[in-house]
Amino acid sequence: MVEILQGSASSKPPRKTRTPTADTLLEKISKLDLLHEISSMRSRSDLNFRGNVRDAVSLARSAPPGPPPLCSICQHKAPVFGKPPRWFSYAELELATGGFSQANFLAEGGFGSVHRGVLPDGQAIAVKQHKLASSQGDVEFCSEVEVLSCAQHRNVVMLIGFCVEERRRLLVYEYICNGSLDSHLYGRNNKDTLEWAARQKIAVGAARGLRYLHEECRVGCIIHRDMRPNNILVTHDFEPLI
Repeated sequence: MVEILQGSASSKPPRKTRTPTADTLLEKISKLDLLHEISSMRSRSDLNFRGNVRDAVSLARSAPPGPPPLCSICQHKAPVFGKPPRWFSYAELELATGGFSQANFLAEGGFGSVHRGVLPDGQAIAVKQHKLASSQGDVEFCSEVEVLSCAQHRNVVMLIGFCVEERRRLLVYEYICNGSLDSHLYGRNNKDTLEWAARQKIAVGAARGLRYLHEECRVGCIIHRDMRPNNILVTHDFEPLI
């Protein structure tokens, strides 16, 4: 899980800072990786019993090379479902967000700030920085990573990764390009008011995301607790994500 950072002047690459919280988090993520691998093995076993080798080859050939873009306008790369969250270094996220520049600033809340960024592979991300870490905050952070890493649905914003270095705690999500629903409902910020078809699409998609969290997520029921327009993000295709 721990990856090599980008090269530096020294011959040995710097190592990511390890803390008790980081070790605990890695242990939990490793268990999730194991469960995912077991699930994949079961799926392959089912395929062997349900069809022959030719069927399997046919399915492999017809499989798309990757997920479709998250938005048809922005063509942002969509994250791949089924992958565990990645461990990022602070330096990687600092580079991706332009040093957490004001130009990439998205929002500020009680939890901390959010900045837009782009990874080297073209994946657009939103980086949420938690405020000063504490023992209780670390427990909540670990729990949040563990739960959100299992919540993968087309109408739920996906957790791509996290960063734990010294007292820094950051979560990395996929970036949703067209802002929150509240900025579109009433024609604010020079945006036109939503037509009925778009409103219906958003309502149905958000409901699907909630149903998944409440009834279909593999870790059990996840309660959103703060469902309101500014917490529903939309793409330029008005596909909602909660």
